[in-house]
Amino acid sequence: MKQWNSLAILMLCLLSLLLAGCDQFGLGLTSIGDIESASAAYEGKEVTVRGVSSQAVKIPFVGTRMYRLKDASGEIVVWSNAPTPPEGEELIVRGLVENALIVDGRGFGLALREQERKSVWFKK
Repeated sequence: MKQWNSLAILMLCLLSLLLAGCDQFGLGLTSIGDIESASAAYEGKEVTVRGVSSQAVKIPFVGTRMYRLKDASGEIVVWSNAPTPPEGEELIVRGLVENALIVDGRGFGLALREQERKSVWFKK
């Protein structure tokens, strides 16, 4: 009986670790291309994307920073209050989709307002 309890605890720990790292393996991610092609439909929705950072910019006196995140399907601007990531770092970003303008169901000025950022520890 004690052996079964130990095995159950071990399995529960492994399952917890697996679920905690689902986004590291690509589960639950939205491609940037999907967001770009239907940006008005994603407006105000929370998404998680994975990509490589580039073109980081800090806006003086405001404390807002932005960078681009690119995956195989497209590229999106990410607004952040956190320090910008290094160029070329692979990241997983959770955030809210925002459009500067929506006309006839079509979004313009697409961006992602960063809520959480993680470095990728499991490379594809």
